[in-house]
Amino acid sequence: MKFRLLLLCCGFLFVFACKQDTSKQQSDVVANYNKAIDELSNKVTTAKNADSILNAWQKYNTDAVVLADTNLNANVKYYLGRMYARKNADTAKMYLQQGLELVEQSKDYLPAKARIYNGMGNLAYSETLEHQANYYYNKAAMIVLSDTTVKLGTMAKAIMLLSASQSNKNLQQYSLAYKMDLAALKLMPKLPPNSVNQQRVLVQLITDIYKADLPDAAVAGYIKKLEKLQATYPEDFNPRFLYDCKLFYYDKHKNADSVLKYALINTKMDEEVYLQDQLAETTTSNLYISYVNIFINYTKLKDFAKAAIFKQKADGIIKLHGKLLKYEDLIRGCEARSEYYAAIGQKDKALDAANEAISLQKENFESENTQAIAEMNALY
Repeated sequence: MKFRLLLLCCGFLFVFACKQDTSKQQSDVVANYNKAIDELSNKVTTAKNADSILNAWQKYNTDAVVLADTNLNANVKYYLGRMYARKNADTAKMYLQQGLELVEQSKDYLPAKARIYNGMGNLAYSETLEHQANYYYNKAAMIVLSDTTVKLGTMAKAIMLLSASQSNKNLQQYSLAYKMDLAALKLMPKLPPNSVNQQRVLVQLITDIYKADLPDAAVAGYIKKLEKLQATYPEDFNPRFLYDCKLFYYDKHKNADSVLKYALINTKMDEEVYLQDQLAETTTSNLYISYVNIFINYTKLKDFAKAAIFKQKADGIIKLHGKLLKYEDLIRGCEARSEYYAAIGQKDKALDAANEAISLQKENFESENTQAIAEMNALY
């Protein structure tokens, strides 16, 4: 009897050992796959190697080990989506949605979820689906904010937070944007000193503060950091962003002379870029707003002759490329004209411009609301 019990115990131990050994082998295999996938994801894609990298991802996408492991499978789907993002948006979206379906209902797989959400945000943004983009960007950023130990690289975390912040700012959710920018700022010491995000986070923070009318005690320090970055790495950073921030600062502190100084500097740069591409929305918007800023400040300085010159330049942009301008741009232009006409005693024209601004604000609200409903309904 004792001998039989001994044999039975030995049998159990043998089976347990085999299971343990098999489990370790499987774990080692998955670990090796994770390492290989990380190495492939870090390869810089060029025109010469793009096809071979894509083929490697497609091979992983049919691999039995990958398909049996949720995390590996979701990550491969994400990287396939990323590869196709510039080639075929529909295919990219298909892979990202497949990856999301694998992990979204689970409490685990946070790094994969964050990557996929951010990728979906990028795709929606490229299709000008601003509200959908905002939804996905915020989902990614909330993962980063809620779990500081989530296994994502510092650069990836910073990009997710900054993308969400920018999206929130575009939808006038400034307080949420500010929260995310503050979180991103804490990551900057771990990034290369000449990373574009070193400048981006400071610019976004300053914009948040002034758009939301928050206390601006920290802004002078942020501007000094921007000045240092510009002086240390002049080839890596666009000085226009520094001048924009100074515009915000001096406008807040009612220094029209300084606002005018930096607006004129910006305008010179914007005109040079505009001459190269007159059909780019951002280029046209930047130049229009630069003209409007100068128009406003000459009006404040009561130099109405020069104000009229820049009013005419801003009006010229509207006539040529008005469809490229955003509601926000057009509303600011109307408000500037209203102030100008009021200052020179043309009350009827001032009232007409003010009413046009109100009409545009109402139109913008209705358009945004309709667009938001349509985009969010498409998600469900």
